[in-house]
Amino acid sequence: MYKYRNLVEAIQDASRLKDKGIIFIQDKNTDVFVSYEQLYKRAKRVLYILQSKGLTAGRELIFQIQDNEQFIYVFWACLLGGIIPVPVSVGNNVEHKLKPLRIWNILHKPALVIDLEMFDDLQKVGNQNDLHHVFGNIKENTIYIEDIFKCDTNDLPSEEGAIFEPLQDDIAFIQYSSGSTGNPKGVTLTHNNLIANITAVAYEVEMSCKDSFISWLPLTHDMGMIGAHLTPLLNHMNQCIMATQLFIRMPTLWLKKATEYKVSVLLSPNFGYQYYLSHFSPVLGENLDLSACRLVFNGAEPISYELCNEFLDTMEQYGLKRESMFTVYGMAEASVAVAFPKAGEVFKTVFIDRRNAGMGDTVLEVNPDNRNAIGFVEEGHAVDFCMLRVCDAWDIPVDDRVIGEIQIRGANVTSGYYNNPDANEKLFTKDGWVKTGDLGFLRDGRLVVTGRIKDIIFVNGQNFYPHDIERVLEGLEEIQTGRVVATSISDSRTKTESIVIFVLFKKSSSAFL
Repeated sequence: MYKYRNLVEAIQDASRLKDKGIIFIQDKNTDVFVSYEQLYKRAKRVLYILQSKGLTAGRELIFQIQDNEQFIYVFWACLLGGIIPVPVSVGNNVEHKLKPLRIWNILHKPALVIDLEMFDDLQKVGNQNDLHHVFGNIKENTIYIEDIFKCDTNDLPSEEGAIFEPLQDDIAFIQYSSGSTGNPKGVTLTHNNLIANITAVAYEVEMSCKDSFISWLPLTHDMGMIGAHLTPLLNHMNQCIMATQLFIRMPTLWLKKATEYKVSVLLSPNFGYQYYLSHFSPVLGENLDLSACRLVFNGAEPISYELCNEFLDTMEQYGLKRESMFTVYGMAEASVAVAFPKAGEVFKTVFIDRRNAGMGDTVLEVNPDNRNAIGFVEEGHAVDFCMLRVCDAWDIPVDDRVIGEIQIRGANVTSGYYNNPDANEKLFTKDGWVKTGDLGFLRDGRLVVTGRIKDIIFVNGQNFYPHDIERVLEGLEEIQTGRVVATSISDSRTKTESIVIFVLFKKSSSAFL
């Protein structure tokens, strides 16, 4: 059914290619090309080090690695040795920094890979939060980056590790979300899950080895790792991986590099396009050429049709085609992709009456200029090897154009959260479908996602989506895009909710009022 049985076979096949690989964009003037042949060789040498440190197949390895090139070598070393990678984003606040410690207690027999400076910082944060008792065990099972890469990523031993041949249903890696609140839930992803989804993605958009990718997303993110790294590797394409912090510092470098390398596929959540536009000016657009770009993936968070149009309007003069905007739906529980529109079509916007936008409502389509209109993008049909349905509160499928919870199942869908039976009990329906927690409806078989169930605000008998409120407020001249958050507070006495708006406003209070 698939080209490969597991990811080990995939990297071994790709290693035949000396002219295809990864361009690591490390700084404005520093790009490093690593062929898939070099990646395979270096990963085997890193595996030798991991195995010499006592790591064996089935052990979990928590990643706290900032450098993308180092991250990729260690990731593939784990896959080649049957070690289970557990990528965790590096923290920039206390809650984020505590996350790997919380994950440590969930895993069976974990180890940690981290640099010396970050380990000292992690230990300090742990001690300040009464977690010093766990550090004895952690320190004994920590591998320092400095012990793997002595001077640089080329400074590796000549010895190679022993390769483990995984079965299709063996765990490939565990995907934790980037959030810091609540108890961490790790999505278990097998080799079969990943290969099924990557195969479907490539088929849906007719990918070929002539395509090339660029992404600034963290490798701890499903779109960054699976969408922007594994997908091009398995399909023998070139890929550009831009450091996330570099994108934050210099967002316009993103499309300059896309121009330089004639990239055909961009990937980003809605935020990335907004952030890019907020720093762009025509002067910075000199020499941009996006005519090679045929797909602009937009997913992973609520998609703004206004922003899609603004990005296309701005970039059209630099050769970007309107049909390139590719509005998609996915999640870590599905590996990465759930629903895609048809490639090569201009994205579609559906306007419905916001007064009929709650669970169980039959949507009423209206004109865009209707005062009650709220717009959503179509996100297409289920990709191959994945099924989706829309259900009511009792998990019974609803009719076309009725809003309900989106549920999924298929070869790409996880078997559950790692070592978390309580969360798994809530994840699945009685007939085995994953409950996504997202609301939406089918429109002639094409999915329209409207929001998160838990985010809906219920006031005076009406449902409000926070992102709808935020978009309305962002339409005001005084409020910048991305500087407003809508939420609610509950009154336990009256059993009612009230809408609360947080605005980042840097002018005077009199100007705000």
